[in-house]
Amino acid sequence: MRCVRRAARAILLAVGASVVISSSSAATLPPGFMETIIPDTWDDFAGITFDEVGAVYAWDRVGRVWLIENDRRVLTPVVDISEEVGSWNDHGLLGVAFHPNFRQNGYIYLLYVVDAHHLFHFGTPDYNANSNDFRSATIGRITRYTARASDNFRTVDPASRLVLLGNSPTNGMPIT
Repeated sequence: MRCVRRAARAILLAVGASVVISSSSAATLPPGFMETIIPDTWDDFAGITFDEVGAVYAWDRVGRVWLIENDRRVLTPVVDISEEVGSWNDHGLLGVAFHPNFRQNGYIYLLYVVDAHHLFHFGTPDYNANSNDFRSATIGRITRYTARASDNFRTVDPASRLVLLGNSPTNGMPIT
């Protein structure tokens, strides 16, 4: 039943984050389900997930992961990789997952499309953090970060970044 409630809350949080349904047209929820509306504005909302203790995290396609507390988005993102993410059309930060022992190791996994300008120019004199090369051939990437237990998993350590797939243009998932 706990999994059903968690799944139900996930679905309803996603709906609540993107659409406000008037009470006159809302459906009656089955037993064990609850509706929670997150009142914040969500640009490019993509999804939500939970850690093993039921903490709620949401992400946007732009490349930010947010903790949800007391039905509100915490002001500072847990992680922000928007400079690296190519978010156009249906591309962007597409998936977020937590290690089954997240509260012990802090591992958070991100699946995203890399902006081609970032992919080909980051770390060179040609790189400009304000530039992007959307709609160009690029790669998909999976990275792992470690969230800090010292702040109750509210932020990641940027130095913990580990590219698991897609470290270079030759070994990522092709995106055309």
